[in-house]
Amino acid sequence: MDVQVTNKGYFDELMAEPSRIRGLGAVAAVDVLERACAFGRLDVVRTLYAALTEKTGDAHPFVYEGWALVLALRCAHEDVARELLAHGIDLLAAPWHPNWVHELLPGEEAFTRFALTRDSPGYMRNPMDPTVASEVFRDFHAQEQLAGEPYAVPVELASTCDVVGALAEEGLFETTVYCDLFRAALVRAWHALRGGADDADGEACLTLCHQMLELHHAHMADPRWGDERMTELASAMIVPRGSLTVDEFVCVEEPAALLTVVAREPWLAEDTALLRHLAGLIDTTRLSKLPAPLAGLRELLCSLAAAGDLEQARRFAALPQAGDEELRAALDAASAAGTTEVAAWLLAHLDEQSDPLADLLF
Repeated sequence: MDVQVTNKGYFDELMAEPSRIRGLGAVAAVDVLERACAFGRLDVVRTLYAALTEKTGDAHPFVYEGWALVLALRCAHEDVARELLAHGIDLLAAPWHPNWVHELLPGEEAFTRFALTRDSPGYMRNPMDPTVASEVFRDFHAQEQLAGEPYAVPVELASTCDVVGALAEEGLFETTVYCDLFRAALVRAWHALRGGADDADGEACLTLCHQMLELHHAHMADPRWGDERMTELASAMIVPRGSLTVDEFVCVEEPAALLTVVAREPWLAEDTALLRHLAGLIDTTRLSKLPAPLAGLRELLCSLAAAGDLEQARRFAALPQAGDEELRAALDAASAAGTTEVAAWLLAHLDEQSDPLADLLF
């Protein structure tokens, strides 16, 4: 049965004749589900699941459900999103072929609109690459619907972020979905704020990212609030000619992220002004609680020492993870760069740190 939904009145007609729901084909059923989510019709969503589950005997009677959750979140229909999550919907799941469907279905890209699911080979390799989760933080466009006319539903990104945050706080997302929603919100902020723009949408996304990171840090052992990929994704947002606002956000929220970038990206060590600025935002108290060795600490100390930044060099040299190897490397860098004040301080600091017994033995 073809579906040409153009307004909310269609749903009232559908609800008045429940038998029509049982007659929906596989693709039409997905289209009606998605439209009900976009318009916030919880009654329709519940009726669809009840009728099609009864008809098919399948708790997941739809060929694809992920985009429906996208639309519920994007349009800030929290009650609908909760209903879908209660049905165990995976935002990043690929389309599948239920037993009751006896027809040839379109390719996966027709349902996911060419976005990526967790099964895609390149998934999460480049945080800038879009996924289905990226669509939560986008506006509608004319070709988004599976069938019929465009949804044409107004979207307010701040409300979208509020709903995602409320559901995240309750631990309702699966681990990978949680991480990917964080990534998608951070990328949306990066694009909105790049170039120093004062963009309300970007700030709304950063507020959500802050909330998700705080939840992650408060529940490190619980996968419902993400895993180690949170730090990796945050560090991947620090790129050449990127968003300074996002760079600053990452350094404040995830201090270890800057060290990760310094260790693997030569361009940052060469951009002395940016590196010194970002290093100044780091809370070394939080770094001091991380286990040794601290990846990137040696490279950061060397860069700061070569730049002649004594204040910053002293802060990071005071970390318990800064051992002789890191300090001597920084001393060599300072000596090679001719930053004598930093070199003198590092030499004195090394003398203070030396073990008198070891000096006698050797």
